[in-house]
Amino acid sequence: MRRKLGSRSDIADAIIPKDFAIGCRRPTPGEGFLEALVEPNVTVWTSQMRRITEDGFIAHDGSHHQVDAIICATGFDTSWIPRFPVRAHGHNLQDIWTKEGALSYLAVGVPEFPNFFWFAGPVSSLRSLIESKSWPGANKDLYLVRALGCWLTASYYRGVHELHLRRHQQNANRKYQIPNP
Repeated sequence: MRRKLGSRSDIADAIIPKDFAIGCRRPTPGEGFLEALVEPNVTVWTSQMRRITEDGFIAHDGSHHQVDAIICATGFDTSWIPRFPVRAHGHNLQDIWTKEGALSYLAVGVPEFPNFFWFAGPVSSLRSLIESKSWPGANKDLYLVRALGCWLTASYYRGVHELHLRRHQQNANRKYQIPNP
């Protein structure tokens, strides 16, 4: 990233995280993004804005900046806390993960929330999962989805209508997990 930003270390210092753990969800910028930031007709503003005006914005220090376009890139939420209530047995996953942090079992399920599964959940590394040599088949991400679907279908036909992950299963797996920042 620094090589593509050239002499603009101020931009590199502002956009390259300094405190993220291995395996966190921090995709690299798309092709051409970093190069666009150093174009002569682009100004990267990393300080607070007081307000947007008809022809630009007022900076936090009160100075007015006239611009053609404002593109806000404020980051994204990496907490995994659901944006809507997920409830089971009188508990809300939003509350639990706000207090305890987001952890899952093998990045596909949550203890005490029956029949709640997803692909590449907390403590997953999507890139590692997809590129892993240990996952058979050409389409490795689809393999996990199919395997989970087969497991759920087989369980249903055996008369199991609720699949529970117990907390001790998650805790036994915790030593292999890298918590999200």
